[in-house]
Amino acid sequence: MAATALAGRPALGQPSEGTRAEMIFREGREAASKGDMEKACAKFEESVALARAPGPVLNLADCEERRGRLVLAARRWAEGLELLAPQDERVAFAKERAAALDKRLPRLRVSVELGPEVQSGAAISISIDGVEVPAEEASKARPIDPGEHEIVVTAGEKAGRAKLKIAEGERREVTVKVTGGEMPAAPEKASSPLRTAGFVAGGVGLAGLAVFGVTGGLMASHHAAVSDHCDANKRCDAEGLDAAESGKALVPINTAALIIGMTGVAAGVTLILLNPSPAAPSAAFRAGAFPGGAWARVEGAF
Repeated sequence: MAATALAGRPALGQPSEGTRAEMIFREGREAASKGDMEKACAKFEESVALARAPGPVLNLADCEERRGRLVLAARRWAEGLELLAPQDERVAFAKERAAALDKRLPRLRVSVELGPEVQSGAAISISIDGVEVPAEEASKARPIDPGEHEIVVTAGEKAGRAKLKIAEGERREVTVKVTGGEMPAAPEKASSPLRTAGFVAGGVGLAGLAVFGVTGGLMASHHAAVSDHCDANKRCDAEGLDAAESGKALVPINTAALIIGMTGVAAGVTLILLNPSPAAPSAAFRAGAFPGGAWARVEGAF
């Protein structure tokens, strides 16, 4: 019954939109059959955005439920039921699934206890997992996804917080005490792994440019020695021959160092600029090479 109820062809509106929405819907069904719920949910949501039809909405409800987003799944089951005609054979199935899910949904009630440090009449703000919830709504037993949650309550300049873990079907009431604590600072954004990789690549590039500069300087020194110890017919004494051989040996090292240096710097700059730090709106990295040396400069803030 479940497969039949969810596999139906979505009833869609405009032909052009309907064709595309149905194609995306089928892609979602295929992804769901392979267990790729992230892709399936994304496809169903895209199909619903193009043409709000019962089939994609019911599949999206099932998909969200299967990946543990129970609150959102409950909303989608209710939405699907609203879209179904009373005589539609899928009504009974959707009602059964919605009722079963309702029993699994945890419910949380938040109460606030203000300490004497809190100024009388201070405005109270409640957020759950970073999302602000009206105080009146938070004081009621409201559905919440199972798992770990953080509640932050602010009253004027004071704040209190509580963390809890809630299981499926559990009913909990949490009292958050607001005493002398200051308002919590906004959480810092974690550094992007790609940004870190950019600094690593840039470091390798700078090391390569440094080797290029050193070997370039040595090559210039050997070239000067060859000029001093060899005549116009390229006849050299022992010191001149030794300088010529040493200079030739440095050529591939110098070339490789330049390639590694410029490639590393270019890759590093690209990764850093495409993944900027929240505290730094702009940055620029400039580098270059010249015979016998190299230069690099960072401009802006990281």
